[in-house]
Amino acid sequence: MRTKANCSQTELSYAKRKETKKYNRQKRRQAWETVKKSGRADKTRYGCHKGDTTRGRKN
Repeated sequence: MRTKANCSQTELSYAKRKETKKYNRQKRRQAWETVKKSGRADKTRYGCHKGDTTRGRKN
């Protein structure tokens, strides 16, 4: 993570959060790709509704 030498703590935490979001997005995408490849892209992990997996609901 690249940071300026004289940035404040809030800026720092903001940058860190941004970085984390990016990383998580990549990870999620990767997981989805593997699921698609293995043919498990049915109702097991990615449910019928958009928010199913995030709310911990497995169909």
